[in-house]
Amino acid sequence: MLPSPPLPPQLGIWPSSPPYPSYATACRALALHLSSLLHLTPTSSLVDVGCGYGDSLLLWREVHGVEARGVNWEEREAEVCRRRGLRCVAGSATEGEHYERGCVVVAVDCCYHWGKREWYSVMRRRGVKRVAASDFIVKEGMGWAARAGMECAGIGAGIQKGNFMTKREYLRMLEEMGYRNVEITEVPST
Repeated sequence: MLPSPPLPPQLGIWPSSPPYPSYATACRALALHLSSLLHLTPTSSLVDVGCGYGDSLLLWREVHGVEARGVNWEEREAEVCRRRGLRCVAGSATEGEHYERGCVVVAVDCCYHWGKREWYSVMRRRGVKRVAASDFIVKEGMGWAARAGMECAGIGAGIQKGNFMTKREYLRMLEEMGYRNVEITEVPST
């Protein structure tokens, strides 16, 4: 699941006009939308990449009965997760040991921060069953100057160079890696 950025500056599921929900409500809506695509059950082996302080890990437990494993780049955030009684390790999303054959992976509002090509390649080699991720998609036909400006602004926001792709480029990258049944859709507004 790869949404276009909404009008407000944060990712989430936002209505197209006021009244706007709280930031937490919009983020929860996005997380629940992504998790619905994974068809989670209490026995699912779920890896939540970029889980922050663990709010999404608590959400998976509350809504789906799943005890997910979190992976987060920041050690201090992983430590907070552990103090909250959650399973979380500090590490890079591109480290293969986080994924086992048959697991499902969710990445809510974070996968633009690491090298996508490397991340998807690692998960493919490890036998990940399904992935649901929110990401930015560049509009088809965007001029090179606008795209270069977007890349520069993205670098300032911690988005790696080359991570802005059109839907067609994204799909081609995944298919070249051997992914099948790829679905790239816009996140619905409420």
